[in-house]
Amino acid sequence: MKLSCYIVDDETHAIEVLVDHIANIKDLSLLGYNSNPVTALHEVNEKHPDVLFLDIDMPNLNGIEFSKLIKPDIRVIFTTASPNFALDAFEISAFDYLLKPISYSRFQRAINKLNQFISINDNRDARSAEKEDFFYIKCENKGKMVKINYDDIMYVESNSNYVIISTKDTKYNTYLTLKEIKERLPDTSFFRIHKSFVINHTKINYIDGNQVVLTDKSVLQLGNTYREAFFDLVNRHIIKTSRQ
Repeated sequence: MKLSCYIVDDETHAIEVLVDHIANIKDLSLLGYNSNPVTALHEVNEKHPDVLFLDIDMPNLNGIEFSKLIKPDIRVIFTTASPNFALDAFEISAFDYLLKPISYSRFQRAINKLNQFISINDNRDARSAEKEDFFYIKCENKGKMVKINYDDIMYVESNSNYVIISTKDTKYNTYLTLKEIKERLPDTSFFRIHKSFVINHTKINYIDGNQVVLTDKSVLQLGNTYREAFFDLVNRHIIKTSRQ
């Protein structure tokens, strides 16, 4: 998997050096760059790169303050001509600190370290996800958090700018997207059957044409886009006969 990158630096030559280094590593892709930190801020949060190469000493908005305004899962590698900012950088959990001029070998070491870090954390997250069987959601009532067990979910429905999680006992509205919910649920049990529905396929009672009927008597429409993949799943569980 390629890591997406973005560069913010007020020096054109420094940007050019990083662009060349990124181009020489096949596991990296460049989303963009900007020499103005103020205008770059919106673009960085919008494009959401995996790693941000960020100069520290810039006018109007320095790199330290910039890093506090971006999404927390964007990994920051600071680039600067001065070693004096190193302590500040690591106090805000920067991933690495590259002194200019940045050699290709030093740049490569930073990327190798980042790849190792991501690999270790991805494996840890995967192991953790295998053990989890619930999540918490924020509901419409201010301050209320509800624990939802995966096995209690019948289906999840997208409704405008929020989703409805339908369990065997009740329905919960929460301001998430269907994609965000689907990414959290295990693929072994949950399947998208329509642009508006993700179902727990262990709760299917029967399928009638383009209608999926669940054990709580909910009737959901099967979308054409998802029909083929859905029946591939169903067919894997059909008991076949050898009789002619």
